[in-house]
Amino acid sequence: MAPDSDDEGLSDEEAEANYKSRRVLKIIDHMQSNLQIEEMSDNIKVRDLLSQAKNEFRMAHQRHDDFDYYICLCALFPPMRNIIKNWNSNEELFL
Repeated sequence: MAPDSDDEGLSDEEAEANYKSRRVLKIIDHMQSNLQIEEMSDNIKVRDLLSQAKNEFRMAHQRHDDFDYYICLCALFPPMRNIIKNWNSNEELFL
C-alpha cells in the first residue's frame, strides 16, 4: 500500500540515514523532478534545491557531504545526461 502522504513515506526518519534511506531517494527524485536539463548546469540553483529538499524531507540536520555528493551525482547525471560531457559544469559542487 502506498503512503498517503510524504510524512508516511519517511518511515525511516528516526533511523540514521544511509544511501538506501527513503529520505535520500525522495530527495533525488525531488531534484530530478524540479530541475530541467538546462538548469542542471546552474550550481546555485542546484545547491538551493538540495537545501530546500533536505529541509522538506527532514535531513537538514544531517550534515554529511557524502550524502550531498551522492544525491547530486544521482540527480544531476541520470542516463540522459552524460557525466563525462557535463562534469565541468557541475564540478564545483563536488569540491
